[in-house]
Amino acid sequence: MTLTNICLILLSAVAGVVAWILGGREGTGVLLGSLLAAGLTGLGMAYQRQVLATRPNLAVGVLGLFMVVKMFCLLIGAAILRYVPFAAERADWRAFVVAFAPVAVLALIVGAGDTMRRLKAQSRTGTGATEAGAAGSSAPRSNDALATNDSIQSAVRASLEA
Repeated sequence: MTLTNICLILLSAVAGVVAWILGGREGTGVLLGSLLAAGLTGLGMAYQRQVLATRPNLAVGVLGLFMVVKMFCLLIGAAILRYVPFAAERADWRAFVVAFAPVAVLALIVGAGDTMRRLKAQSRTGTGATEAGAAGSSAPRSNDALATNDSIQSAVRASLEA
């Protein structure tokens, strides 16, 4: 279980307690907002893990894509709870927005940390797909970028010593 999953479970539990304490329309709005944000984040992180395994160069793009999806769902959810009478009677749109935002942001921060740890682990061990690997090549991953970085550092040290 990743740190993101643990964070999502804890945030959902806290939102459930707050919703229970508030009760009524506000409690329902808090519960809807937090669970929607947690669900979208879980979906986004699962997709990002799949992308990391096949095409790691797209990982940051997937993170941005799901942030846009979250903002779109926040907008649509708030509009539905505000302007659809049936939904407005059952959940408060302000509580929905207030609960959605911190769950989405905190999960984004923790999820980005998980992603960076995975990328760092893949670069150390040489596992994970490269563009050639994603296309079907079974060639091992080269460490040309690391060798180039070492040679640049050596050149900078030599120029500073001179």
